[in-house]
Amino acid sequence: VAGNVCHAVWVWIIPVAYILIIGTIIARTWRLYRIFKHTFKPGRLISDPVLSSFVLTLLCVYALIGTAWTAIDPLKIETASKTIEAKKVEFKIVSRTTCQASQYYYMWTGVVSAYLTLMMIAMVVLSLLTMNIDRKNFTTKSIRVLTYLLALTSILCIPA
Repeated sequence: VAGNVCHAVWVWIIPVAYILIIGTIIARTWRLYRIFKHTFKPGRLISDPVLSSFVLTLLCVYALIGTAWTAIDPLKIETASKTIEAKKVEFKIVSRTTCQASQYYYMWTGVVSAYLTLMMIAMVVLSLLTMNIDRKNFTTKSIRVLTYLLALTSILCIPA
């Protein structure tokens, strides 16, 4: 059971939540770009179903990656334990439990990280392209601040 929970969290829950957050920001920023800044047809409105299908497409692409990871090389739980002997009394202490007992763990993590990094780059580029839209528009400012904070925290969390 613990191995299934471990697999669900690392392969599915965390990346899907990240994609939902970044995908929504990309979709909203793309809408602003199309309305105000697009070179060929400015002022063109993008409907909500189109934006929702865009986010759904991002999720489907990750579903292919996650399904391949789950089918080919699922994560297993790995427990390291220590035995300490002190004055004829033996203690067994479980020191650490990890989920990284997959044969190609670093390859799969690299594929997922590359996909999420591409989404992050698209989010930052769209945010920079829409930076000079009407300063009174609170939506663009809040999206821009959220984009930069999310990019900064993602970069800071990479070594962890």
